[in-house]
Amino acid sequence: MPKNSLTELSNKTGIPVKEVKKLLALPYGEGKLPTPIALKSLSFAKGTINDLREELEPYLKQSRKDAQKRVNHAFRLIACNLVVSVVSKHRLSLAGTENAYNKGKYLQSLFLTFRAVNTVTKALIKAKYLTFKKGSKAKKEVNSYQPTKKLELLLLPLLYEVQEEYLGDDKSLIIFKAKETESSGIGKTSNGLLVHRVAQNYIMRRRSKSPELPLDHPDRAGLRRINEYLKNVTYALKAPVRRIYSNEDPMQGGRLYTHLQGLPDRRARIRINTLLNGKPVAEVDLSANHPRMLMALENQKLPENFYDEIAAKTKTTRDQVKYLVTRAIGASNRRVLLKPDIDKKDWHKTDFVITPKQRTAIENAIEESCPLLFEKFYKGMGTYLQGLEGDILMKTMLSLIKHDIPSLPIHDAIYVQKRHVSKAKRALEIAWMEVLGVKFKPAIKIDKS
Repeated sequence: MPKNSLTELSNKTGIPVKEVKKLLALPYGEGKLPTPIALKSLSFAKGTINDLREELEPYLKQSRKDAQKRVNHAFRLIACNLVVSVVSKHRLSLAGTENAYNKGKYLQSLFLTFRAVNTVTKALIKAKYLTFKKGSKAKKEVNSYQPTKKLELLLLPLLYEVQEEYLGDDKSLIIFKAKETESSGIGKTSNGLLVHRVAQNYIMRRRSKSPELPLDHPDRAGLRRINEYLKNVTYALKAPVRRIYSNEDPMQGGRLYTHLQGLPDRRARIRINTLLNGKPVAEVDLSANHPRMLMALENQKLPENFYDEIAAKTKTTRDQVKYLVTRAIGASNRRVLLKPDIDKKDWHKTDFVITPKQRTAIENAIEESCPLLFEKFYKGMGTYLQGLEGDILMKTMLSLIKHDIPSLPIHDAIYVQKRHVSKAKRALEIAWMEVLGVKFKPAIKIDKS
């Protein structure tokens, strides 16, 4: 690829050339369904999409007006979702059977039709912008499409120009995911298990299991305030902040999510090098947060460098300790995978394997140094801790809004402009102590662009 092309991409996105190279070299992951994402009213982005539309005109032209209207809509929606695919490095899933577009189905809710999608995807393949991957019934996968380098270079600069607009419906911001019989690699979820020392107000505010939460419910009110504020904020792959619960149960799950979280940040440092309102960013991260919260619920502090200390005692790596502890807290039994799932490799620096001997050594070291923590392993605590985590981040974001400081949730971290790191760190510490009912601060790490 010409050096000037990479430099141009870097200048438009704020991402260093070396990280752009790494992004373009990453393999694509599993397919994901399209979302109702669209272009902002910016001439630069519209010009790019219109140029692509004109190039594909011979393949997209329809004889009937209603058919042309459907094709035009499908083209715009698919093109915008391909921007997300290019930056997030996942294929775009689009079913290849007509019944998937019938009334009441998800794709129909996006006003997509089988013929229009077929027309657009075939046009992009003929022009060498997409490659096709047939779905697998055995794996329950639908057809998916992978952008080519040609399309990557065209769409990567548009990561700030697409958005899923917040329309003021705060009910849609709270999602209750259906119950699954088996979690990925961690055994069955243990329903009804509560962490021992959750503050009374936390239990009271989340007791109701009805998805129809009242208008003044803290989740609805908080998310409404956050997303109204974010309307005038610019960030990559802009989308509303949502709260997602697990197993149709408001006592399980409850982390905050937005599309920005899906950007690569291990094998290619993309997310940390994006811009917030045009300014460089930092991520203020709660270190070893799940084990630290479990100890805090017993009014006990976890050592600041817990993972490193256990790794040193057991002659393993920090990644291995972190991986096993995370799995042990989330699992309801000892049947855990000792190797990262293929779709989670990006979360880890290496494709490491923990041997049974290393697992035993790590568990023994933790039982000896932190018996209160070890007692909570393999009891399915992870989904409940995610709820506390969601409360902490929402409280932090609302606090920062009072100071006119935009922020976004990144799992157990807050994403802010670099110039606001000190205030974000203080707001996160206060929220953590208030939610967990303790007087000591969490351990925090700061990652800067």
